[in-house]
Amino acid sequence: MKRIFLGLVLMFLAHSLAGGETLQPPVPTDPGASLDILPPPLDLDQLTPVTLPSAPGAAPSAAGLTPQAAAVLKSLDDAQPTPTNVPEKPQAAAPTSTPLALAATPTPEAAEKPAVSPAASLGAFADYFPTAKGTKWSYEYLKPAPGEEAKKTRIVESLVQEPAAGGGLNALFKITEGDKSSQEKYFLSADKIARLAMDDQALTDDFVFQFPAKGAVVRWMSGGNYFKASFGSAQVYQKTYPDCVIVTEKTKSATVIFYYGKAIGLVAVEVYGKGMKLDQTKSIALVQGPA
Repeated sequence: MKRIFLGLVLMFLAHSLAGGETLQPPVPTDPGASLDILPPPLDLDQLTPVTLPSAPGAAPSAAGLTPQAAAVLKSLDDAQPTPTNVPEKPQAAAPTSTPLALAATPTPEAAEKPAVSPAASLGAFADYFPTAKGTKWSYEYLKPAPGEEAKKTRIVESLVQEPAAGGGLNALFKITEGDKSSQEKYFLSADKIARLAMDDQALTDDFVFQFPAKGAVVRWMSGGNYFKASFGSAQVYQKTYPDCVIVTEKTKSATVIFYYGKAIGLVAVEVYGKGMKLDQTKSIALVQGPA
């Protein structure tokens, strides 16, 4: 009987060794280590690639991820350190525009520079026909008019000097003779001057003069009269003006010569009648100015 029982036990053990599962030894642990069981290592081949969002700071979408990959991403998010209340480093204030009060204060160098006149754009040409506002010229007729004892005076004052539309310069003058006064408006361009109006009467192609080249003569017609201009000198009341633009106008009954001195303006007007005889009652000469 004992032999039969022993044979059955040996047969059972042989069967277990031949077809049963192989026993795995336990995982050795460090006696001082934590007893928490670690999760199995992550198989990277099982992860689905994650498409990062284009906007910085935005969380990646979990759509299309395997549960395992989603769990990994969540664990990474949970592992982010909580920000502490660290005071931010103060940033330098953005530069602001200079206050108007400071911007309007001229520097010593700027204060020494005079304001640029609108006539400066006309170059040297404007020197022979000054138009600065407030400038005055005083003239005197060479001889009293018939029936008068005293010689008349003529006062010219610049009232307005302003840039003209499209370029050039507009100027308005007041002319006073005795108790009578009138106004004349002029337009100055780079090479000529035209009188636009006398009081309320508009004028067309009334050229005072065209600016000649040095050593040359320029000619033109205006209002049926012939004109020419050139450079020369003028002698007025025994005073010589060496640098002048001399404009000669020929009409049917007279020849009129205008002398424009550099940096002065009109210095004299001579009116010649028949036989080129000077008519002193119509001719004027500068006695004071510009002022």
